[in-house]
Amino acid sequence: MGVSKLHIVLVWLVPEKCVAILGALLYALEYINSSKTNTSCTDVRSLWNVPRVSKVQCEPIKNINYGKTISFTKIFKDSVPPVVDEELSTLLRQIEEAGSQSVLMRVVEPFASALEVRESAISNPYTQLYNEEYINLTYEQLLQLSSEYVNIHLTEEECEEINKTTKAQSNSKEWFHQRAGRITASKLKDVCRTSLSNPSLSLIKQICYPLKFTFKSKTTEWGIIHEKNALEAYKNEQTVSHDNLSLDDIGLCITPDLSQFGASPDAKVNCSCCGTGCVEVKCPYLLQNITIEKFADLKTSCLLKTKNK
Repeated sequence: MGVSKLHIVLVWLVPEKCVAILGALLYALEYINSSKTNTSCTDVRSLWNVPRVSKVQCEPIKNINYGKTISFTKIFKDSVPPVVDEELSTLLRQIEEAGSQSVLMRVVEPFASALEVRESAISNPYTQLYNEEYINLTYEQLLQLSSEYVNIHLTEEECEEINKTTKAQSNSKEWFHQRAGRITASKLKDVCRTSLSNPSLSLIKQICYPLKFTFKSKTTEWGIIHEKNALEAYKNEQTVSHDNLSLDDIGLCITPDLSQFGASPDAKVNCSCCGTGCVEVKCPYLLQNITIEKFADLKTSCLLKTKNK
């Protein structure tokens, strides 16, 4: 008698609450019975290919062929002379002059000593202020303690070195390291609006751990993608009306007396007629499908159309 027939008979003989339990039990028994004839690969012994030889002689590893034969004569056909110290120093110096670094610079002199001095000069003091003892302090005690660290003074050389080593900005880990603990231009408005006694936790995380808490959206990605195009268009436009105009990359800008603040403009502009200035690029995501003229006509626009422009 199959499971379906037994189940029908039990419906009439067994109380209604036991039918479901007995039905599940019968299905389990049927599954066990049917699985006896079905075997999987893990139910049987592994099947290996029968070796072609019955006796295997022991050989050194160097004499054993593990695969396709390689012609070693082709690999070592042209002998490569060893690198001379002078050639290595010349190569590393060229890399340094190009604004890049090599891991060999950390072990080869005089580059290793110079790099050690440079890294020690640009250490971020705001990443070393944490102390577990400060957790139990009151709000008033924290304010008094913070006043001692507000005026951390840096030298002009240190600020210049920070700017130089962070020119890659978001593509540089050093840029994120130097921004840690500092109030940057992009966070200044949020800092001014948050409560002093109960500040925003997400804002504190963004300031203290900028590398871990980065903000990304369609609008920011749009700006990053088109930033170079905007800078190129700006340079072409301003070259006509300025003498010897140049547009260069710029890193994190810090003032020696106000080292707790920082800003990273998109570029540094310089010309013979006006001097040096900074460039901040804005590529609004909402302008991707409209022209600048139509955007100026919108009520929410920050632009004003005049007779000339």
